[in-house]
Amino acid sequence: MKTEHERETCSLSYPGGENYSALKMLVAQSRMSIERVPVDPDRMLVGWHRIRIQIFRDGTCGFALDGRVIWRSGERVPLDTDYRVMVEGNASGARVMVGPMVVWTGVRKDLDWNALPISRGYAATP
Repeated sequence: MKTEHERETCSLSYPGGENYSALKMLVAQSRMSIERVPVDPDRMLVGWHRIRIQIFRDGTCGFALDGRVIWRSGERVPLDTDYRVMVEGNASGARVMVGPMVVWTGVRKDLDWNALPISRGYAATP
């Protein structure tokens, strides 16, 4: 059973696994909705990547990878609470390097968040 904290989350992560095929997708989550988002594993293995997590005014959230919107949630997180930004890494022999981080209030206009349809909000198997 998920804790209340886990229900109030917008997260983007790699699924568990220590092999090349595990790099073919990210897992996007908003409240109880979990969906797989395909990515190019060869591209993900080189260079820096910019990840944007956006909580919208209606409580839905979205993720962009290197300036391209990759997912928008259909479920809403509560807006009457504080949120923390957490960056974690835990993989055998891997290094997680974090560059400059920017946290802002509001929705910036430099991405087309309507480029993808909003998720149907169903729970998928990660």
